[in-house]
Amino acid sequence: MHKYDPKTYTITAFTPEGRRYGQRSRGNFQASKCLADRWRSMTGGTAVVTMCLYNNALSRPVMPKGEQ
Repeated sequence: MHKYDPKTYTITAFTPEGRRYGQRSRGNFQASKCLADRWRSMTGGTAVVTMCLYNNALSRPVMPKGEQ
């Protein structure tokens, strides 16, 4: 699972001082929310849950190969 796969949730963790700590990926919202809540309760930091809705790198090109 990659963070840019469609329908993948990415959790970005921040320290209590507001510094970015790291990222994790999960397959559903409930698992993402649990991980973010655990991070908050263990460290006092915060976490942001985002979801990749669409990745245009995975779609076919619109223009023919000769005209790209």
